Amino acid sequence: MSFDLSRKTFDALDDYFGVVMQQGRVQLDADWNTMVDQVSRRLQAESLDTFGPAVVPRVTPEGFLISGPVAAFEIGPGRIYVDGLLAENHTEALKWDARLAEISGTARLSGADIDAAPSGLTGTTPYADQPYFPNPPDLPAGENLLVYLDVWQRDITHLQDADLVDSAVGVDTTARRQTVWQVRFLDGVGAIDAATDDEDIPGWLEAIHPSSARLSTDTGDLTDDDNPCLLPPQSGYKGLENQLYRLQVHDGGPLGTATFKWSRDNAIVASRISAMPSGNEIVVDTLGRDDVLSFHDGDWVEITDDHRDLMGLPGEIRRIQLGGGIDGATRTITLEGDPLPIGSGAGEFPVDGSDQTLPERNTRIIRWDQAGIVFREDESEHTNLDSAGSPGVIEIPAAGIRLFLEKGILVDFDLEDVVAEASFDPVFKSGDHWIFSARVNDASIDILDRAPPEGIHHHYAKLAIIDNGNIIDCRTLWPPEMGDKGCACTVCVEPEGHNNGTATIQQAVDQVVAAGGGTVCLSVGRYEVGDPIRIAGDSVTLRGQGWQTMLVAQKPLELIEIGGEAPATDITVDNLSGITTVTNGARPAVSVQNVFGLDISQCFFTNVAGEMDWGDGVRRGTSLGIKFGGLVVLARLEDCLLIAERGIVGPASEKEFLATIDCAVKHCMMSCSEVGIGFTGLSFHLNRLDLSGNYITRSKFAGIALTGATGGGTAVAIEDNLLTRCRRGIGAGVSNVRILKNDLEERKSGKGGG
Repeated sequence: MSFDLSRKTFDALDDYFGVVMQQGRVQLDADWNTMVDQVSRRLQAESLDTFGPAVVPRVTPEGFLISGPVAAFEIGPGRIYVDGLLAENHTEALKWDARLAEISGTARLSGADIDAAPSGLTGTTPYADQPYFPNPPDLPAGENLLVYLDVWQRDITHLQDADLVDSAVGVDTTARRQTVWQVRFLDGVGAIDAATDDEDIPGWLEAIHPSSARLSTDTGDLTDDDNPCLLPPQSGYKGLENQLYRLQVHDGGPLGTATFKWSRDNAIVASRISAMPSGNEIVVDTLGRDDVLSFHDGDWVEITDDHRDLMGLPGEIRRIQLGGGIDGATRTITLEGDPLPIGSGAGEFPVDGSDQTLPERNTRIIRWDQAGIVFREDESEHTNLDSAGSPGVIEIPAAGIRLFLEKGILVDFDLEDVVAEASFDPVFKSGDHWIFSARVNDASIDILDRAPPEGIHHHYAKLAIIDNGNIIDCRTLWPPEMGDKGCACTVCVEPEGHNNGTATIQQAVDQVVAAGGGTVCLSVGRYEVGDPIRIAGDSVTLRGQGWQTMLVAQKPLELIEIGGEAPATDITVDNLSGITTVTNGARPAVSVQNVFGLDISQCFFTNVAGEMDWGDGVRRGTSLGIKFGGLVVLARLEDCLLIAERGIVGPASEKEFLATIDCAVKHCMMSCSEVGIGFTGLSFHLNRLDLSGNYITRSKFAGIALTGATGGGTAVAIEDNLLTRCRRGIGAGVSNVRILKNDLEERKSGKGGG
């Protein structure tokens, strides 16, 4: 809908701060609407500058959380700020919000609240029952999806909200602007994660790209201008009334395909439709306020409702019948052309058994003012809306071809190019609209120069990724949660920031490496890992808040790579957990290569071996917990839990080697189906190697296997280890080794530990 305005004057480039009333002056709607626009713009800009593009406040942490079964997910109650606009999911589970002093549908519910709620109220909104998304498309099964939020603002008048008419005065006084939202999905995205760049998500840039439509206005002289009250020398606007023109795209598409309609009164001549006796007859609440602002025979009109508005679809364009099209006694309008689609299907207008329209649909009729022959600037005919079979809307011509609307007004449409990297063409979008005023006193109009549309402006936020049946949360909570990390942390990383790619673990590690060292602290939560976290440089600590700080691989990969070809110095990883898989070859959860000073403690790593058909049969991967390679000096692994086929290992092939100097594996627990600790192959140990106090179970080859060589004076200690259900307990083939106080528990079969 549109508002009954005199003009629109707000321009952010003016940098005006407020509107000041002066005594004895005429008050105009435009001035106070400008003040509202100034305040709204300030609030939106302030929120955007403070929070960023999309955040969920921690006061409502479930806000727009995607959860439940993938085939019919649900949307959490709460608030979200998208480009500074506040969107709220008010569920039916209402609760008193003491902070806002209101009955709220966004307040966080406790278990007691849910238990006390009426049957069926769980405090979430099913995808299929969104308040502003009638009949959303079905969720495709078995596909990876990007779930996102679309937020925009919508004009509401008394035709959509009858409460805007106060019964004390009997007329509408003001209108409203409403923030609406829809949770949508993008399919065909393939294997993506929260850190995937926008341009690498198939179809995403096209889905969120704003309208490329542009409009220019001017005035000119048309020889055949039918205004007998004007003198020939007059130039500019030739009308006799001040007007606020509205141009609106009807059918979207490229130049030469898209169409538009226009009104000289901002499309305010409108009425609710109360009944549809037939597809060509409608009964309206009112035929208009006077002879000018009313419906007439031969007018082009649009029939629409809230469902079409919310789905971004234009209404049905019809012409009021010439000669007897208006019956004032019964307020019945007869339409020409094809009957309106009446029914319960998509795009149809439903009625009840008495032909009454459904009140919740707010079915309505809007008058547009295009009529007769539309001329180009060179006075050639562009289209004739009076011809038989005319669709009632005007085709948007190629760029550079200017069209006369009426009374000397020229308009020129164009499209702005999209970025070179985009794989789609610019188009007009249905609902794009512009308004400009025309004034009699100075024969002027507002001059637009390739102006973008006044609306509709959509704003988007990623909510979740559905990958192989799993829902990965992409929201960002605000403010960042510090917990007990305090000043010991150089950079703090939250799951939300990491998972949506705005503040990842890798970015934090790279930041402290560039600064010469520091501590990256991870709060509790699930961190989706799409590529290995690479730790190099000097004095880098990666610290979690316990095993609930969880790194989860989104595909078979190493979770953490420490060191590499360039040595790393003084590296610490502690207080976190990680889960990954391997489907081909031998891959560890954590790899260590060429490190001087390493401390891995209080960590829990799980690496699951799976199977994958690569086209020549089924190949099975081998899962490793932590793998050492190259030169490893002063390394300590302590108080860790490893679940993998091979727990802590050295070289896996003849092309690899391991040289350790003063290393220890102490007080670790390992459930490994093949080997617990296996430093075999081309391995060399110097000074001290301490393998003590460990618990190793279920290894069919050996609990501890140690081969290779040791340097002179090297002490190898294998002490106080407990090995259970291992086919072979300890196998040591190096010199200078001391094996003391190890307990080897017998297998249930009765065979000893060996």
